[in-house]
Amino acid sequence: MNNQNGYANDFISSDVNNDNYEDIIYTPDYSLNWMENNQNNTFQNHLINIYGGSNDIAAGDLDNDNDIEIVTASRNVNRVYYSVNINSDGTFITLPPVLIQEPNAVETGDLNNDGYKDIVVGTWPSENLYWAENYQFRILNHPFDQFACEGGKVSFSVVSTGVIIYQWQVNSGSGYINLTDDDTYTGTNKAQVNITDITTELFGNEYRCLVYDRNNFELITDAAGLYLDCTKINEQQINNTETFLYPNPTTGIINLTPVPNAVSISVADITGKIVFCTYEVDKMQIDMSQIKNGVYIVSIQTDNKVLISKIVKE
Repeated sequence: MNNQNGYANDFISSDVNNDNYEDIIYTPDYSLNWMENNQNNTFQNHLINIYGGSNDIAAGDLDNDNDIEIVTASRNVNRVYYSVNINSDGTFITLPPVLIQEPNAVETGDLNNDGYKDIVVGTWPSENLYWAENYQFRILNHPFDQFACEGGKVSFSVVSTGVIIYQWQVNSGSGYINLTDDDTYTGTNKAQVNITDITTELFGNEYRCLVYDRNNFELITDAAGLYLDCTKINEQQINNTETFLYPNPTTGIINLTPVPNAVSISVADITGKIVFCTYEVDKMQIDMSQIKNGVYIVSIQTDNKVLISKIVKE
């Protein structure tokens, strides 16, 4: 096993993708990565996020959904990062960092015996100790409107914590009803629902997700619409490719020109699976060197719209 991503500031082992094999989480240079155990004495590297480096890593099931999340302390940029394992398969979203002066060590544990792991951060050389109580069961990101052509595919997703049950619903004009997996819908009981082979009858449908915690408390996401508008998609892809993403095709680093009021940047493969997501939008750069070759969709979410563009990784 060779690490060709630079020196590692820290590393730990944990079962990241719930396959009962220990993987490796490590921080080479200014990124967070995990190396998937292929179960044959080889490992495959996966990039989680690019940020200001790390002095310490901790992993634990912070949202009680039977997979591990990752907390990192980065003293040189005075930030603590929290990466959520959204699909229980090692697909992470890194939430906006918490500003703490000189964070040098981090650990997780249930300090107040409420059944949820909290976060403890130690600083150096100031020698302070911080306790971040884990307030659970909340929706972090709601689904947003999607556009597609007839015969195409889209995905709606929710990012939440403390959820053990997901139930996607559709409103076709007569009120919301529960969805079940079939030829059109998959993932109806997961954080991301996928819609394939879209027909004109789905035009104008609204989708939302009901989420439940271990005590069966319920939260409901905002509704998001599905709109069959090929013209809008084509215009977005042409305009956005010219204005915010280069080079295309790419062999590794892609640069994005500043987008006003950007909230998040994500990359998804052609099946809709998210392979990269970050809220560190000020860097406006994505490292795709560890992502397989193929066609991907880059999305930049702003406070009132989503910019979409295709990117080819060679």
